Amino acid sequence: MIRLTLYLSVIFIVLAFSGACFGENQPNQGFIHGTVVFQGGEEHTGYLRWESEEAFWDDLFHCGYRENPWLEFIDLKALNKEKRDQYYATHGLIQRLAYALEGNDDDGPGWRMFLSRFGDIQSFEIHAGKDDFVVTADGARHRIGGYANDNGSDLWLYEKDQEPLEIEWNDLVSIIFSAAPADHPAYAKRLFGTVETTRGNFTGPIMWDKSECLSIDKLDGENDDGDLTIAMGDIRRIKKVDSRSVIIEEKNGLQYPMRGSNDVDSGNRGIWIHTEDRGWVDIPWKLFTQVTFSEQDGSGSARSSFNNSQALQGVVHLVDGTTQQGRLVYDLDEGFAWDIFNGNDRGIGFDIPFTMISKVQRLTDETCKVELASGQSLELSENQDTGRDHGGVLVFMKSSTDTAVQTDAKAEYIPWRLVDSITFF
Repeated sequence: MIRLTLYLSVIFIVLAFSGACFGENQPNQGFIHGTVVFQGGEEHTGYLRWESEEAFWDDLFHCGYRENPWLEFIDLKALNKEKRDQYYATHGLIQRLAYALEGNDDDGPGWRMFLSRFGDIQSFEIHAGKDDFVVTADGARHRIGGYANDNGSDLWLYEKDQEPLEIEWNDLVSIIFSAAPADHPAYAKRLFGTVETTRGNFTGPIMWDKSECLSIDKLDGENDDGDLTIAMGDIRRIKKVDSRSVIIEEKNGLQYPMRGSNDVDSGNRGIWIHTEDRGWVDIPWKLFTQVTFSEQDGSGSARSSFNNSQALQGVVHLVDGTTQQGRLVYDLDEGFAWDIFNGNDRGIGFDIPFTMISKVQRLTDETCKVELASGQSLELSENQDTGRDHGGVLVFMKSSTDTAVQTDAKAEYIPWRLVDSITFF
């Protein structure tokens, strides 16, 4: 009887584990899904696509901050003095006078970009003609607008058993995200493959020309016979011939040249490829050599895998050998695990969620070494996060894992030039 009970228990555990695994690997789990609410109160629920671009939870949402959420904790006097001293150290008398006359001493931390994965967003609040708000995983409301077309984009909504519905952004009052039900089949397949570059190869989900990411998307161009259009899902390989043309190889074996559009020449905005350990990799056309698409099951990370509402915590090691520990705000605008670190490695861009980063080591005023949780490291530059015009770091001495900063919390401001390294918990 004991053996039978143990045997049945093992079976139940295996079945439960199998069910959980299958539940976490549904073919549709990676697709953005939610409910849109129109100004008149009408609601529709289904898959959502940002016009002809983002369609998955791990895709990036870009826009601008209308209001820096950390502004009230920033010592503007100390920050502006730091910026002025850095500018004066590298400019002559006339430039210094112009700097002062233009009021740069009073501009604070300057403009900041809002950037997160769609999976780290709860909802959008839309106010036609006014600033909109995005509500992130930590529950905070961020006033956003401008910079990129993601805020204000037309949307495509794929309801179950319905034709896709095209929606104008300002016709809505809200978008509320949710996981797709298992019985709602995906409307397309995600593009996967290996991108070969002059700097090495990268494998994962692909967004071609920073837009085409689905099997139903079209690649446009021409050859000597005229205009050409082909579904991305029918392509096995795209090989660059030169800056103005490629060779297309279809899955049926047919090969032919293509040119004459930004899809296949130097007008291409770049190839994004998502990696599990380094976030999004941005490959410019000049470094691209070829891509080989592969058949993959699934569509990427499920919404349930995005649980990054934690505040950034860590230790700041200063160049004088002292340390400051507590809740951190990096570059005066990134304070959560869902925030994104940006950098460039000799022409290849990286957008890395802070949840993947274990340490940032300042190497020069414009370069840093980023150590990843996977054990890899990258030497990155050419971005504000890597040192160029870096705003510095806020350390809240009242260390807390609470997602909301207490109004009585004390923040210590540390200029970037005084930072040796930052270790994240």
